[in-house]
Amino acid sequence: MVWNDSVFGVNGAGGGGVTRLQPRPAYQDGANAQNHRAVPDVSALADFVPGWPDVISSTLQTVGGTSGSTPFVAAATALVDALERNAGRPRVGLANGWFYKAAAQPSAFFDVTKGSNDLANVGCCQATFGYDTANGLGVPNWATLPATLPKPS
Repeated sequence: MVWNDSVFGVNGAGGGGVTRLQPRPAYQDGANAQNHRAVPDVSALADFVPGWPDVISSTLQTVGGTSGSTPFVAAATALVDALERNAGRPRVGLANGWFYKAAAQPSAFFDVTKGSNDLANVGCCQATFGYDTANGLGVPNWATLPATLPKPS
């Protein structure tokens, strides 16, 4: 389900939408029908409960939102990149293109199809099947996603 804690009286939810100025990047062709860049690309757990463990001022605390989910996705991608490098294969580089190519494989992402991250009744963004501006391509399936990397030429 898309992160939205407004039902609990908390002003916290995921973000998303379409930019007004940045053109749609080529890697979003086929996923994003708009002429401009849409976000997010992927999703991860963002709720503060259970949250992500983090050490702040020598104290173990939990964080949520992009403060928790973004470092997790970056770290998981970096681990895949290191495995590729150690195996003598090309590195991941900018992961966005890889994510969108991998989305053609049914097991590469967990599609989030329920919920909305609309906090202020602006009409954005509802989860649907496939790519949407509520959760992007969905949650990466790190158990299968690395196998979708292009083979070296």
